[in-house]
Amino acid sequence: MKIRRQITGVLGSSLTSYTSRNTDYDGYWLFGLLLRETGTLSVDLLDPQKNESKSDIQKAACRFAYERFKDQIQKSHIPAEYVASARLHLAKQDYPKLGPVNHRWTMGFDVLVAAEAISDLGRIYRAQTYIFVAPHDPAIEQRSTRRNENHGA
Repeated sequence: MKIRRQITGVLGSSLTSYTSRNTDYDGYWLFGLLLRETGTLSVDLLDPQKNESKSDIQKAACRFAYERFKDQIQKSHIPAEYVASARLHLAKQDYPKLGPVNHRWTMGFDVLVAAEAISDLGRIYRAQTYIFVAPHDPAIEQRSTRRNENHGA
């Protein structure tokens, strides 16, 4: 039963991996592109087929979230049946603020990235973080050379 306590750590590790600069779309950090389209996103972390995405960027965001969670569950050796449900939520905060992007100050938003899982025993586990996200601007963002392998859904 103690292995279920690791679910909180799995959620936290998933969020750290998900929000990293390695989460890119066509070589640009995914979240700046996503912020131009939507202020919120909800992702089912157990069943990618349940994620209703409108655009390729939203589909990529859902796919990355699912993959990062699945990877962390496997690394922690938690049996899949121990997690009854798991969701990730992104929510842009209401007020813009000044923040750094590639050593330049630009306007953007804090984005709450929160994950919640419910175990097979009904216990709720949560993790959250805030990231600063500026809307995509190719004039100040650096493009990753990985863009061909991570592009699209």
